[in-house]
Amino acid sequence: MRNKIIITSAIVLCCLFGLIGCSKPQPSTLKLGYLPIAECTPLFVGKTENIFEKHGLNVELTEFDAGPTVIAASLGGSLDGGLSGVTPIFFAIDKGKPIKMVNDGGHVVPAEHPYVGIVVAVNSTIKSIQELRNKTIAVNGLKTIEDALLRVALRKANIGDSANVVTLPHPNMVPALERGTIDASMAIEPYIAMGLSKGQIKVIVGSEDLIPSFQISAIFFTDNFIKNHSDLIDKFTVAYNEAIDSINANPVRAKEIVAEWTKTPLETAKAITLPGWSKELNTEGVKEAQSAMVENKILERAVEIDQFIYKVGMTK
Repeated sequence: MRNKIIITSAIVLCCLFGLIGCSKPQPSTLKLGYLPIAECTPLFVGKTENIFEKHGLNVELTEFDAGPTVIAASLGGSLDGGLSGVTPIFFAIDKGKPIKMVNDGGHVVPAEHPYVGIVVAVNSTIKSIQELRNKTIAVNGLKTIEDALLRVALRKANIGDSANVVTLPHPNMVPALERGTIDASMAIEPYIAMGLSKGQIKVIVGSEDLIPSFQISAIFFTDNFIKNHSDLIDKFTVAYNEAIDSINANPVRAKEIVAEWTKTPLETAKAITLPGWSKELNTEGVKEAQSAMVENKILERAVEIDQFIYKVGMTK
């Protein structure tokens, strides 16, 4: 009996001082790539409001300029996954790269000003997309969703490939428009709100003319990470959806958080158009996006999308 008392007392003391495994379990780490755009709001909110931590996750976020570089870093082993437009994901899948889409990275919803659009300098004489023939237009990266949307719009306007498409990070586009080194750019929030609030840009083609109902972007993970850590992805999805609830319940606070992560002035951030997020990836919307890309010869062929989407509990 005396030995039992001594052992029990020792265990209690060890737990109190954290000397043996009685201390709080350390959170599991997820390494994700993000872009400094409003589509990443659930990631920003989940991190800032400690939602991920509440679910036992330490989500490490690393900034990138475009989806293809997030995918490349993930395939290279420095990330587990991240956010990308669906177009780079389609290109990766077509090349046999081992990734799967998991969560809704954002879709367009009706708003006062567009979430994404073609913009020009406020003093530009360009008033319509038809005037972009032979002009220089910036996108944040080739084979991105913005690049794809621009090329779809140019083809619909019978401009085809006559425009000179160059790449610039989103924060550098408005200064380039003002200097006259580019004629137009494919802009996205929060940079549209920033440019409009400062009287620097005007929108000539908005979301409603660019984007049907299809998915813009997605959170993806590598196949290897899904195979070995599906439980963490399931936890992440629960936390990610809680972040979506937080955004819907308090969009003002969500925009404040976007301002912090994207270095947007707070007053400007209040005017940001946020995309919408569903708690489950819109498979039909992803298929519509792929169909549009194939139809406009941005993608050579369609792939069977269902096998490249991971849903919570699939590996159980």
